Amino acid sequence: MRGIFSLLAIFAIAMVVFTGVGVLGLSQSTLDKAKQQAATDLATGIAYGVSTQMALLEQSVEQLATDDEVILAIESADPAWMEKISNKVQKVIPNALKIRLLPANVNAIDETTVPNMGYADLYMVKKTLTAKQPAIIQGEGENRHLAITAPIKKDGEVIGVVLASLKFDFIKGTLNSALIKDSFIEISQENVVLESGGDKALKNNSPQQISTLNIPWKISYWSTGARDFADISIIIGVVVFFALLMTGALFYGYWQMTVLLKKDQNKVLEAVKDLMTGKELGGYQVSLTEMQIIISTLAQFKRILDNKQSRSLENQGQVKLEDRDMLDLAAQSSIANKKSFASSFKKKK
Repeated sequence: MRGIFSLLAIFAIAMVVFTGVGVLGLSQSTLDKAKQQAATDLATGIAYGVSTQMALLEQSVEQLATDDEVILAIESADPAWMEKISNKVQKVIPNALKIRLLPANVNAIDETTVPNMGYADLYMVKKTLTAKQPAIIQGEGENRHLAITAPIKKDGEVIGVVLASLKFDFIKGTLNSALIKDSFIEISQENVVLESGGDKALKNNSPQQISTLNIPWKISYWSTGARDFADISIIIGVVVFFALLMTGALFYGYWQMTVLLKKDQNKVLEAVKDLMTGKELGGYQVSLTEMQIIISTLAQFKRILDNKQSRSLENQGQVKLEDRDMLDLAAQSSIANKKSFASSFKKKK
């Protein structure tokens, strides 16, 4: 029985281990896809949030370009008045570092105010005279800013340009509010990283990318792939725990079965002893139903033996009675024959 339970324990442990490994293998691809999809959804949400805030800033600057005071200041061509009005409307634009009102014939940079208006800004202003330009980050160091332009028009003709130099810390705020976990997200303009968030250790292969709407920025993201050592250790620990639990349950069952079998074995041996010594079989309480059948069989066998013995005694008694009767009949027949012979002998004489 110990061998049987040992084989059952080995089989149970193997089944638990194989089941754990199988579930791990089947869930691996599903979890990876789920994490990849979660990272994609998160990056898409960040891209949407950044694009929405950029659209609001662009709309504010465009609305500023239609202000009557701004148009009058550009028409006056008075630098002092344009500076005064630009300082006034600057308070309207959130995150504004500097608002410049520039005439259509502008051809010089401005390094008198931080952030500076550099050659990249000047080029952007000139391009705005003919077409709408996407927002872009310009400059270096303390002069680094988000540049947004909008044409100032009168009667459908472009007479000037609004150049808004803005903070772009809302990008970092968007990443922080996203609570990035199990992934790494990076926002870049061309090859320059603007902001990033998440686990940088995941940045080890080709990323997935999402382009933001209406702005030349890209959102690159990396998600967790295969399970790390901590996850695998937890899974192995769970499998081993349940394997040991199954083994303990089987050997506890083996121990309980051994105890019950020993108790029932003693009862059966007691019943056999009573049967062999001719005692009456009493009530033998056993724990296992299978043992109760043995007790019942022994009791039935006892009754059969008793019936045979009683019939044997009756048959022996009948045989003795018949023999005695036969002797009596033989004796009587002999006496009768003697009397008949004597009487016949007297007559002859």
